[in-house]
Amino acid sequence: MYAVNFGDVAGRKKQVYKVTYPNGKIYVGSDLTGTLTYFGSPSPTAQTRITADLAEHRLDLVVRKQILWESDTATDAEVRAMETKLIREHRSNDPAVGYNVTPKVPAPVQRTAAPPMRWYSRPEGDCLQLRVAPRLASWNKADHPDQVRLRAYLDDTRSLLAASRIDGPCALRLDVGLPTGRDLLDMADLDNYAYPLAYHLKDHNLVSVWCTKQHSERSFVRIETARVKPQPSTGVLLAKTTASAQTPAYKQQVHAAVADAAQLPMGPVRLELAFVVGPRRNWLGLWKQTIDSLDPLLGRTYPDRAWHPLDGRITELGMHLTVNHALGNDVVIGVAATPA
Repeated sequence: MYAVNFGDVAGRKKQVYKVTYPNGKIYVGSDLTGTLTYFGSPSPTAQTRITADLAEHRLDLVVRKQILWESDTATDAEVRAMETKLIREHRSNDPAVGYNVTPKVPAPVQRTAAPPMRWYSRPEGDCLQLRVAPRLASWNKADHPDQVRLRAYLDDTRSLLAASRIDGPCALRLDVGLPTGRDLLDMADLDNYAYPLAYHLKDHNLVSVWCTKQHSERSFVRIETARVKPQPSTGVLLAKTTASAQTPAYKQQVHAAVADAAQLPMGPVRLELAFVVGPRRNWLGLWKQTIDSLDPLLGRTYPDRAWHPLDGRITELGMHLTVNHALGNDVVIGVAATPA
């Protein structure tokens, strides 16, 4: 007699599976090793619910495992994206149907007509080569080396742009060059490049900010008169939020508005966000919170952690501002995302 390793017999394909319990409820999970006898690791919250629901089956428990999808070439991120997709398709995150805790079932969102919303063309005029390499936003203390280097870059770039500044609505574009061999789709989030520069310029006429990244030894910046363009021809998703951007409610309301959208194919993404805000809102402070809410479109970095989308996939980012005095503290956001 000898032991059989069922995992080796079954192969090592990465899988997304569905477990059906005796009460008819389901759990959808992923397995990066393709182990035949693996039946999942539900979260502690899900485990508590499963144990309570199945108490009567304690002495005779029969469950069924079905493979919904498998691949021997997919990356871990692609497996997690497929897991999230199938959780939504099978509604296993609905407590009435299954035991998945994430992604959370979105709260109902109030549908409303979009107020007038402006979209602006990407600046294509003369550019200036940066003299100091662009830096990502930093949340360290003021005397931290990251902050010191960030301020040096921002001060030099503001000086570089001084002769280009204009009166009236303007658009800013920052093109970030990254080393050859660096994965363009992993980290280096464009909103974290765009925000510190836009904030440092302190230009109340700034109504459009664009940021791109590509393999290059050089980075460029330009600022020019903003040019209104038609709304993107691809479907624009509309989100409305009444909450402070510093609260979870803001992200939840944005997330709810895009929850039913199809996830974009894996690869680079072009994202445009058109913000309509009241005069008291600082639109720069809405960028990161909004993008963090877009995991239904972008995919999720960690399947069990909300607000961590695969936003490194964004290689072209455009953000636009419309001020509407009737909105007060409310925010309306147009979301246009396509493969780049």
